Amino acid sequence: GHRIDLLITNYLPTNLESRNLFHRKITKDLVSIYAAPQYKKLRRNFPQSISGQPMILPNHDSRMRYDFDHWCKLQDVQVDVVAEGPDIAVKKLLAINGLGLIPAADHTLHRQVLAGELIQIGPLNGVYEELFLLSADRKIKNPIGVKLMKTFNV
Repeated sequence: GHRIDLLITNYLPTNLESRNLFHRKITKDLVSIYAAPQYKKLRRNFPQSISGQPMILPNHDSRMRYDFDHWCKLQDVQVDVVAEGPDIAVKKLLAINGLGLIPAADHTLHRQVLAGELIQIGPLNGVYEELFLLSADRKIKNPIGVKLMKTFNV
């Protein structure tokens, strides 16, 4: 619909959806398990220590959910899913209030970690969140969009 010149996303459209779309990876960040400070004891013996713990997860439409589920199988970790959804802000609030642990890219929780609201329990080695900059092919190019597509970095 020619409504969006640029989009930052962690989801790349499928081949059918991506006709006339171009993308560039702008970041790849490690995913870790985070929780309220009351869960600090889970740092010991990680990742087995999170087995049976309440988890707040992305929904099944998320690449991170697929990668997290796969990681759990490889680590022989079984978690108790107490909530799931796409909104990181809601998941942060639930975790800050001690309702469960969340897997998240390190850059998304930087402020909460600095404030002491959340702590890192442990990294999910091999699980990353990638962010992409998407642009559509245009007959009349937006010069700002073209420049950002070439130079934008995180």
